[in-house]
Amino acid sequence: MGRTMEINSNMDPMKVGFFLPTFNNLEELKKAINSILPHSVPFVVGVDGSTDGTVEWLQQNHYSFLHHPKFENRGRAATRNLAMQLDWDWIIFMDSDMEFTGNIQPFYQNPSNTHIYVGSVHYENKEHNSWLDYCSSRGVNKSKVGVITFESFTTGICAVPRPLFQHLKGFDEQFTTYGGEDLEFAIRAKNHHAPFFKSNDLHVKSSENKPLETALNQMHDFGKIGLRIIQKKHPNLAMYGIKSRIPVSFYSITLKIQDHLPKNLRRMCIHYLVYCSVRRGYYSKSI
Repeated sequence: MGRTMEINSNMDPMKVGFFLPTFNNLEELKKAINSILPHSVPFVVGVDGSTDGTVEWLQQNHYSFLHHPKFENRGRAATRNLAMQLDWDWIIFMDSDMEFTGNIQPFYQNPSNTHIYVGSVHYENKEHNSWLDYCSSRGVNKSKVGVITFESFTTGICAVPRPLFQHLKGFDEQFTTYGGEDLEFAIRAKNHHAPFFKSNDLHVKSSENKPLETALNQMHDFGKIGLRIIQKKHPNLAMYGIKSRIPVSFYSITLKIQDHLPKNLRRMCIHYLVYCSVRRGYYSKSI
């Protein structure tokens, strides 16, 4: 799992399970569950107000799920917090549009209740999708196995000790739109001196095919909403270079030419486009 662990053979095995938040993506959820079933490990689905037959399908197959009162839609942060009701030692969070390709056995004998483990994502469409190629080269995906910074924490696939998750009171439920809840949680975990590790055992594959412009619009919304929440809660942190003087006036031309450039230059261009999108969102008028 990226670090040396002393295993006490006299200890009872840890209680380990998967928690999958989902919203109106039943067909992807089915694939996610099918990837977990061979591991014979508990899993619970967190239903975030889905209206696509998810609840009925889960009931028909006798799969465990949790939901908000009146089956409301409250966002990913609030939905992940449903996992605090579970009595597991380890919660493995996995997005419901992912398929697990890793190994959970080390978590059964890991006595740590302070460490947070993060896995990597293999994007199957990265050769034909510039956004996914960019994602595959960023954050935890580019990190070596072992200690990583809190900024690399992501909830696509990660393992969090439930006592620590409860102590930190989970994710901030102010985050109801795309992005920011995982970063803000990581900041509080870092302040609590929780170490972050990239695990060689946690990895998933994704068949996502999100267009670049859709992703940039989401980053704009993150800057407008999520980043503002983070800045208000943690004013001493300078995130995403929002106060830098890098010009954003080259956004349109960069967006047009990026797809015609060699891979490394294209990634640099997309990094600039992300910066521009977040910064523009942050300095836009309030909703």
